[in-house]
Amino acid sequence: VMNDDKLTTLICSSCVKNINKWHNYRETCLKSQEKLQRWLSKQAE
Repeated sequence: VMNDDKLTTLICSSCVKNINKWHNYRETCLKSQEKLQRWLSKQAE
């Protein structure tokens, strides 16, 4: 998204909630993946 692309900069509250849910889900997945990789590394030692 660029400042001059003529797209709207507004977003409805329902969409904001969905984006926040997906963001939180992604963060949870990334943290879980990190923990799993650390655990697997320790098991390989």
